[in-house]
Amino acid sequence: MSKFTPGTRVAVISGFSDRSHREAFIDKVYKNGNFILKGDSNKKQWKPYWTGDAAKEVGDTSRYATTVEVWDDAFDVLIAKKKAKTEHRRKAYDLSNRIRAMRLEFLSDEDLSALEMIVSQIENKSKSEA
Repeated sequence: MSKFTPGTRVAVISGFSDRSHREAFIDKVYKNGNFILKGDSNKKQWKPYWTGDAAKEVGDTSRYATTVEVWDDAFDVLIAKKKAKTEHRRKAYDLSNRIRAMRLEFLSDEDLSALEMIVSQIENKSKSEA
């Protein structure tokens, strides 16, 4: 029995970021297993993979095609992980830009020594984790 039945909540996934999905619901399922989503004005048909865990648009042969998956608790966990990873990267990027913009030549010797020690600790930690 297919997971893709009328009324099933699904995620339309079109990328790898935490914002690369949207919620949809299955409107109609055809005898061949293809289905369409509610509210789709183009009535695009989606064909389940032979494994039955996901589907892609009929006729789309690209490797990174948009896919449809059943939206369940596991998908909620995946979204939370993606959001946390994106937030971590954003925070690191912002901090890196703040440090780059600093005029370090105006720091006292004590402050430069303290900063040097912190940077050394971070470098050592990143080397040991790599």
